[in-house]
Amino acid sequence: MTLDERFLNLLQRYVSNLTIRGRRVVGLCPFHPDRHPSFSADLEKCVWFCFPCNRGGGVKAFAIAVGEEWSHTRNESQTTKARRVRFQAEQQARTILARRAEERDRALCAAHRERYGAMLEARDLLSLFHWRPDLAEEFPGLVSTAERKYGETLFQLSVLEARLDGEVA
Repeated sequence: MTLDERFLNLLQRYVSNLTIRGRRVVGLCPFHPDRHPSFSADLEKCVWFCFPCNRGGGVKAFAIAVGEEWSHTRNESQTTKARRVRFQAEQQARTILARRAEERDRALCAAHRERYGAMLEARDLLSLFHWRPDLAEEFPGLVSTAERKYGETLFQLSVLEARLDGEVA
């Protein structure tokens, strides 16, 4: 049982009218007669405070105050802390990976736009040679260059699209 689970169990046993709102808990203080909730606790931080009593502390202080025996080991708190640190590190790693993926996608989209423009230029030049065979006969080197450029840009576009779709690394 983790520290925060133990804390919640203690609170449920000793605090009347316990209301849980996310990580915050409020209720009637077990240390003095109370008609309105003045006791509050934070389940994530495992701390509590009562405003009229001006008492507060951690899980151990609460357990001792209500007369419970506290057998919390140092190892358990270190395990809880290690879990929290690992969770935060995983969140940071996910954020970094998402940012890198977004930057990679932006770069791939920019390269795709550039290649697409080059492909359109080559296609337009080839269509001109198709409609005007006399120009194609007059400029055979330009025709072969436009055909080569058109083929290369189509290939590059297909590779970029595959990378954008995640099919190729």
